[in-house]
Amino acid sequence: HNMKKKIFLLIVGIILLTGCSNSNKFYLDKKYYNQGDFISATSKTIKDLEDQKESYIVYTYNYFCTFPTPCEDIFKNVFKKYKLDVYSLTYDEMKKTFISDTVKFAPSVVIINNGKIITYLDAESDADYEIYQYETKFDNWLNNYIYLT
Repeated sequence: HNMKKKIFLLIVGIILLTGCSNSNKFYLDKKYYNQGDFISATSKTIKDLEDQKESYIVYTYNYFCTFPTPCEDIFKNVFKKYKLDVYSLTYDEMKKTFISDTVKFAPSVVIINNGKIITYLDAESDADYEIYQYETKFDNWLNNYIYLT
């Protein structure tokens, strides 16, 4: 009786694990698989991208960083590793875009698919803290949403 219960729980566990895999992963627009550079952007750049329903990443920042390890370095290293070009946008410019309807704090990395925000890092969230501080965590976070190569 106990063995049947264990097998049942194992099967349920496997179903739950496979059912929760992220099948919504997507590719950024092809032009962003390039050098791994930050592309300086303005609110107009973002408005144009939104109108064109592009799939891209935005790094929005303040001129100061409260994290022990500068998160910009963490992000840059991972973007370089995968040669992903990313828009960089000051917080003041970001506030003039649709992104500010969702993202309230900087720094943040915002993943956008077909002109819509899929996810972002929240600088005020304890849950996101390690993603800002460790390349492997940031790498894994990105890899949950987008194809990196």
